[in-house]
Amino acid sequence: MSSKVAIVTGANKGIGQSLVRRLALEHTFSSLTIYLTARDAVRGERALRDVRAALEAEGAAGRSEVRFATCDVADVGSIRGLRSWVEKEVGGVDILVNNAGIGDEFHGLPTTPSLAEETIRINYYGLLNMCETFLPILRPSARIVNLSSGVGKLYNLGSRDLEREFRSKDLSVERLNALVDQFVDDVRTGTYQTRGWPGSWPAYSVSKIAVIALTGVLAHQLVGDPREIAVHVCDPGWTRTDMGGETAPKSADQGAQTPIFLALSPEASATSLAGNGRFWGNNRVTAW
Repeated sequence: MSSKVAIVTGANKGIGQSLVRRLALEHTFSSLTIYLTARDAVRGERALRDVRAALEAEGAAGRSEVRFATCDVADVGSIRGLRSWVEKEVGGVDILVNNAGIGDEFHGLPTTPSLAEETIRINYYGLLNMCETFLPILRPSARIVNLSSGVGKLYNLGSRDLEREFRSKDLSVERLNALVDQFVDDVRTGTYQTRGWPGSWPAYSVSKIAVIALTGVLAHQLVGDPREIAVHVCDPGWTRTDMGGETAPKSADQGAQTPIFLALSPEASATSLAGNGRFWGNNRVTAW
């Protein structure tokens, strides 16, 4: 099979770093170039050394080339810089894994307007900007894999009206942007709970609800695209990371399982029986 190119955001630790290593180990292409990206160059270079050492120890160093590239998904200029660099080096992309995200509420921080704005900016708008920036250079049969969470399920909403908005078949990127912006405004005015936004980890939850909704919108936009690009979103499960904590039942490698499946399996292609734009967990389509 031909040589391929993958990008993984937020890959200096946790699930992201496991994704890079597992992609390198489990792909069946003739070769795979993987861009391990992170906003902090020192941590990213350290992760690169760790991944390369792990691949060397497992005898798999020759089948994949792992490179580091700086990318802060909160900065559109940084995203565009990454695209320019990747396009110059390899021409296009076959696998885009949007893993980068924050969850400061899990560490006990209150949901202030600044926290809500930052969480939405990184977790939702950062992912949206990655998709929109890289879509033009995605190759035929490319995969977009978006990471969400179980707290992104719609039952976390306390409003049927909000649920209908997110489920709407007519939902657009513009309307979705307006919804997440309204959430931030509601946090600012102290009305987010009475308006039916989630009560637990509200900013993180809303950002992940929006990521699932966005995946469906992107899939709709890609109908008729001759490249047959697959776009999916998944819940990796509660995982032992800086965000998930030490008591989580899954290791980072286990948390990487469903994203790896979506990146590599024929069962997750754009033309598979599962369909495009679906929400996955444990390697299968799951209820949103």
